[in-house]
Amino acid sequence: MKPFTKGALVKALKICSIGILSILALLFILPFIFPEAISKKIKAFANESITSKLDFSGASLSFFNHFPSLTLTIKDVSILGSAPFQKDTLVGAKEVAFGIDVTTIFSDVIRINKIYFSNADINVKVNKEGKASYNIYKSSSTESTDTIASNTGLRLESIILENCNLHYDDESVPVAIIANNLNYTGKGDLSKSVFDLDTRMSADSFSFVYNGEAYVNKKPLKAKLITKVNTNSLALVFEKNRIRINHLPVFFEGHFDFLKNGYDMDFRLSSTKATLEEIISAIPPDLGTWLDDTKVKGKAKFNMQLKGIYSKEMNAAPDLDLSVDINGGYISYKNAPVPVENLLVRLDADIPSLNTDSMHVNIDTLCFTLGKGYFNAVSHTIGLAQPFINSVVKADIDLENWDRALGLNDIDLKGQCTIDFKANGKYTKAQNPAKWRKDIIITSIPAFQLQSTIKNGYVKFTSLPQALHDISFNIKSACADSNYRHTTVEIDNINAVALNNNIKGYAKIANPGEPEIEADITSSLKLEDIKQFIPVEKFNIAGDLVLAVKVKGVYNPEEKLFPVTEGKLHVQNGALQTIYYPNPVQKINIITDIVNTDGTLAGTAIQVQPVSFEFEGQPFTVKADIKNPDDVQYNIQSAGTIDLGKIYKVFAVDGYDVTGLIEANLNIKGKQSDAAAGKYQLLVNSGELKLKEVKLYTESFPLPFTIHTGIFSFKQDKMWFNEFNAGYGSSSFIMNGYLNNVINYVVGNGEKLYGKFSVKSDYINISEFTAFASGDSTQQYTTDTATGQGVVMIPDNLSVSLDANIKKVNYDSIFINDFKGQLAVDTGKITLKDVAFKLIDASFKMNASYYGETPGKAFFDFKVKADSFSIAKAYNEIPMFRAMASSASSIQGITGLDYTLAGRLDKNMNVVYPSLKGGGVLTLKQVKLMGFKMMNAVSRETDYKDLKDADVKGVAVKTKINNNIITLERVKLRIAGLRPRFEGQVSLDGLLNLKGRIGLPPLGIIGIPFTVSGTSDNPNVKLKRDKEGKLLEEKEDNAEEEE
Repeated sequence: MKPFTKGALVKALKICSIGILSILALLFILPFIFPEAISKKIKAFANESITSKLDFSGASLSFFNHFPSLTLTIKDVSILGSAPFQKDTLVGAKEVAFGIDVTTIFSDVIRINKIYFSNADINVKVNKEGKASYNIYKSSSTESTDTIASNTGLRLESIILENCNLHYDDESVPVAIIANNLNYTGKGDLSKSVFDLDTRMSADSFSFVYNGEAYVNKKPLKAKLITKVNTNSLALVFEKNRIRINHLPVFFEGHFDFLKNGYDMDFRLSSTKATLEEIISAIPPDLGTWLDDTKVKGKAKFNMQLKGIYSKEMNAAPDLDLSVDINGGYISYKNAPVPVENLLVRLDADIPSLNTDSMHVNIDTLCFTLGKGYFNAVSHTIGLAQPFINSVVKADIDLENWDRALGLNDIDLKGQCTIDFKANGKYTKAQNPAKWRKDIIITSIPAFQLQSTIKNGYVKFTSLPQALHDISFNIKSACADSNYRHTTVEIDNINAVALNNNIKGYAKIANPGEPEIEADITSSLKLEDIKQFIPVEKFNIAGDLVLAVKVKGVYNPEEKLFPVTEGKLHVQNGALQTIYYPNPVQKINIITDIVNTDGTLAGTAIQVQPVSFEFEGQPFTVKADIKNPDDVQYNIQSAGTIDLGKIYKVFAVDGYDVTGLIEANLNIKGKQSDAAAGKYQLLVNSGELKLKEVKLYTESFPLPFTIHTGIFSFKQDKMWFNEFNAGYGSSSFIMNGYLNNVINYVVGNGEKLYGKFSVKSDYINISEFTAFASGDSTQQYTTDTATGQGVVMIPDNLSVSLDANIKKVNYDSIFINDFKGQLAVDTGKITLKDVAFKLIDASFKMNASYYGETPGKAFFDFKVKADSFSIAKAYNEIPMFRAMASSASSIQGITGLDYTLAGRLDKNMNVVYPSLKGGGVLTLKQVKLMGFKMMNAVSRETDYKDLKDADVKGVAVKTKINNNIITLERVKLRIAGLRPRFEGQVSLDGLLNLKGRIGLPPLGIIGIPFTVSGTSDNPNVKLKRDKEGKLLEEKEDNAEEEE
């Protein structure tokens, strides 16, 4: 073997240099040799593979963008989502690069083995129906797939995201995942049906939100994951996965399967050797700065599992289980002299099917020490909205030590706080049985005992200059059972001082249902000082307030009891300004005194001397002297103008809107018993209230009444309405008249309000008055009615008569014109007397009544008479007529009606047909039985063609209705020498049980008998005699079952 010489070394170096230079040259040259061919093939593959729109500004081919891979890079990429998100951007990226297998460049098939996303915003959306924006891959036919495969192949080995932002929002679950500055590398042979995906991932900020609650909020994230992917079964198996959320290490394992109608999942997260500091670093809110200044120690572990099927179609959701253990916890902010020590937590929670009403939370232990102080709690709860609670809490804490140990930077606390609390029972809410409109009230509370004290208390917000100090109170409260009316509350030693302001006293309340009260509270307060010691952001107030109240006794109006009382509320030089309106309510003066010396209702006197204010330069004053609520003696004067719209803007209460102008100048003086006894000469009521564009809301009606213009005037016992131009939804009317017994109605217990009015209207829509009607209504005359449920409910304590003159009434798209007559409202019932109106171009006269018994049930009766109307119009425009005369769809002509009917309406104000009872006469004046299927069927069976589409006149059809059956008395006809007759039963469901006879010429003595069964649409005629036929089955009204 020859020795390695210097010449040989030089030669080898030359060869290597040439080789390297050749490779580098090739790296530069190849992209220029093949760019157009490769670009066209990649673009063709993309266009044939996705259904959404792809845009980019340019493309380049290079070895150096992602060395050593040869990559086709498209810049400024925008890919739109799939329907229904085809207008939303799914991916917007600075660059998307496709890594190309260099060995396939010279072959017929170019292989893509890597995809790079750089500086991309990825927005994935899934709507409530489960439709996703990422379904952009096109399901191609075999032929097209083969064509594409012959040019370009997708055999991914890795997906890489660099500095990307991901926003995943799934409304069907509902889950949101947000990751900012996300870097992701996923490696595996993605072309195989089963493969392992090795993932490395990090994000500067990661959030996980479920149902609007952030469970991980803007935390740094790092993860190493190995996921087994089965593309055939659409299953993912998570194994050997490590995640770090901020500082918390988490182990993650489980599986996720895609089902036809949802997902099958089993996610298990655990951290068995964590510290308390690591757990705090992971949970929201962000406490990073606080943790930097706080010493936190203690061992912690947690386990969480989400297991089960999620399917919206199957109404299924997985179960969530969570357990947390903390031992030896220690918290000290900035080396606080007294730290939180010996923190011990044992918590288990489970939410079956993610149903919070079934949620169980067991806090077996929650305790810590704070110097000589302590906190101990044990709690067991079931449910969330209406939970069962079994809890015990005991504590004795120095609030200053607590403040300093936790570093409560926004507030300074001092004082000694003790708590001794026990609760056992269920908190429930339900509909108030005393009201028919939605009114949810508390129906039960846990039995409980509470004793708590604050001594030498101090509260100062760091953003404010002054503090509340010398705070003290002792609370004793208890309820021996679940009835909140049995609750007792005692608050002793109430005291608080701020600047020169103070409040002190005590209060005791027992039996809230019929409260027994003992209290002595005094306060002196400069209202403008409040903002110096309590955060007040939305309003500024000023003025001097003095409050002094002494109360002892029972309040029970039914027993005519009122606590012995000596109280006053005085406000001088007050002002109120909020952020919602630029100008204040000012010059507020309130001088109110209340006195009761003997503990009876009659011994109560209230003096308002006066209440006054000025707003927008307009003064308003109310002065009142009210005595003896048992027989109210009143003397009230009011003068001034209020712009309700502007006043509303001052307070801006969400969900309400008030507009309008009230100008007052009235003086009312008298006694309740004098008004009730008719001693009107002893009443001194005068003056008026002017209203303009005022909206009024009442419980009885779902939409606001709008008074465009109107004047209330007062004279003796009557409150007069003068030219009230008002509206309700799309209805409008002008009203004149009066109310009397107003004082008794306002202050009495269930007293009636009487009145008499005349009403004129161009249009009234009855459907808008239903108890649960929609708040939306049109302001135009239209056949569309306001959608709602519930019958029209009439207040029981109204007795009012109206002389009505209404041009058009819309009742469930039945239009009544020129309505005139007397309408009386009394004790929840409406009565129509001698009413005349036009319907289907015919004149009708009617007497009727209506009574809404409950929001879901009403009763009516009427007697109606019409000389002549079109059967065709009645069939097409009146649903009840169409139901009762279902075979009259093609009958033409004029008929008369004299009928009495009574029945029930359901919650949609629709007639319940089995409830109908009544009878009357339908007179066929001049009618062509065009398309009358029953008679035409008889014609066909008897071979008498004259019976088909026959003309009749002067025939009286007498019927009775009961239990869904119309019984026809014998009807006699004369048609072309024939004398047919028929009688029997017709159900409101369209079933027939009729018998008849066709009398033959000349006198009809000899005839052909027939029977008719089947339905109105498909009558079955047989030529035979049948005395009764098959009696139709009656249907009774099942009103109670529907309720």
